[in-house]
Amino acid sequence: MILNSYDEDVQNVNINYSENGTAKQLLITEQMFNDKYLVIQDVDAAQPVTITRDANIQGCIDVVSFEPYELSREEMFINSQLNHHLKEIYGVDIVDRDLVSGIEELYINTDLETLEDLFYFTSLKKVVVGNKRYLDNMFTFDDQYQLVESQNSMFALNQLHELEECELELYNNHFGVLSMLSFAKKMGNPVLPSVTLLDVTDWTITSSTEIEHHDSNVKALLDNDGSTHWLPTQGTEERNHEIVIDMQSTQSVKGFWVRQPKDMMLMMQNAFPRMISIDHSVDNITWSSITIDHDLGRARGETNVIEVDGDPIEARYIKFTVKDNYSFAYVSSLADFMIY
Repeated sequence: MILNSYDEDVQNVNINYSENGTAKQLLITEQMFNDKYLVIQDVDAAQPVTITRDANIQGCIDVVSFEPYELSREEMFINSQLNHHLKEIYGVDIVDRDLVSGIEELYINTDLETLEDLFYFTSLKKVVVGNKRYLDNMFTFDDQYQLVESQNSMFALNQLHELEECELELYNNHFGVLSMLSFAKKMGNPVLPSVTLLDVTDWTITSSTEIEHHDSNVKALLDNDGSTHWLPTQGTEERNHEIVIDMQSTQSVKGFWVRQPKDMMLMMQNAFPRMISIDHSVDNITWSSITIDHDLGRARGETNVIEVDGDPIEARYIKFTVKDNYSFAYVSSLADFMIY
């Protein structure tokens, strides 16, 4: 249990529960609130757990006893970032208790406010952080996932490890403070999945924002070389850059490697796209969406792997769209867009 703040107007706070068939009551003291974390052993989870409180009415000497508040096993309040991430992972509109209670391995590839909500995951055996962030070995400290609230998160993980032997695997330096936990396994940099990239010979590639007398080096997007990159002119306002690749014939496409530039100065990372949308077509007229506003990792030289959902698609043309970011001017840049 996490105790947030002590209120001097509250006279008594008691937790009422059952232990081996015997009713128990625990008085929550000011010192317990100061300690913040409370673990009660041998609670019978099948029996009600209630909180009773006596408190002063503000500006009055009278003490009021509140009705017992029963802790519900049905209510679930998951912070918005984790809730959104679970919707993306499992393709659902609503994250409910049935989904959460059935998750045995949780893979986290996003920034999060806190991990204290892991207490809802009653079947959890393993937490893995950053397994889909394929960083260049020279820049493994770039653009790490951040965990805002670390103390509550570490308390939750410690309890899950002690009670359920839940494991923790950390890739690179994501959620770095969690590496202090004795049971955390440092996994290093994940290895790119083995795929067969399509042969780009004779392919053509064009950019909607290409202008005369400036070579953006758009062909570099197809050379599978993180040290070369596409860099259009700077703009005075945000632009959408549409890049169209003509593969010259219909190909079976399973996914994409989207790589950020490797050799640009650190201050130019602001130019790296934050999101990408990808469409496909057989005739360069009618387009179908593959992904919309897919989040991109933005470490130097990082390869983002985007898989086609379901069966491979059949396409001749692939179009991807990225937006400018502001870095002294509006600009965008990418190293590679490879298709497999």
